[in-house]
Amino acid sequence: MIKLVAFDWNGTIVADTEVTLRANNEVLKHFGFKPISLGQYRKHYDVPIRKYWISLGLDPNFFDQHAKEQERIFLSKFEPEEKRVRTRTGAKQILEYLKRQQIECLIFSNHIIPHIEARLEGLGIKKYFSKVLARPQHNRDHQHKKFKDQFLRDYIKAKKLTMKEIVIVGDTVEEIEIAKNFGCHSVAITGGHNSTLRLKAMRPDFLIHNLTELKRIIIKLNKPKVKIL
Repeated sequence: MIKLVAFDWNGTIVADTEVTLRANNEVLKHFGFKPISLGQYRKHYDVPIRKYWISLGLDPNFFDQHAKEQERIFLSKFEPEEKRVRTRTGAKQILEYLKRQQIECLIFSNHIIPHIEARLEGLGIKKYFSKVLARPQHNRDHQHKKFKDQFLRDYIKAKKLTMKEIVIVGDTVEEIEIAKNFGCHSVAITGGHNSTLRLKAMRPDFLIHNLTELKRIIIKLNKPKVKIL
């Protein structure tokens, strides 16, 4: 039986891909580089952010030297628009369904905790999530390393859950990798920060285009197994 659904935040619960792209392009222009298209962004976006920059063909040493400035400029462009970002289609419906089924939901993210919590309040969906696992304010770990997998692993251990009782939902290859490494069920959602081609290449257990599709997956996973005598 599924007892926990761990959702990524950016591009999964909230529809902020184009907002993020605009902020990214402002960073690129600030440093004298050409802006990129949505298709290019989805093709290259990765975590750590340093890896994303290298994938775009930029000098890793340049990124290391300007990482703090890069983050400052990005947030200065992203934050004003972040306040207007809405949930993805079907988010509230699936969260309400999971609540009725008494299935715990949490957020695990590379984003900043206060930012996530502010939008949860603004969107009226805070009540659906038991926990936000993400970065503290002024932390820039996401630029140079991955970390949210360990946050989730520690939480699972504390809750004494088995991996097969957990579904991980995300819009990037990172969430699929985490689910596969953990042995959890992986659900990739298109239309976020990675291309559908990249998601398919990772072979998630399920590929969806709308969060409401998660309902049939939960029903399927919770269906009693028939033993063949």
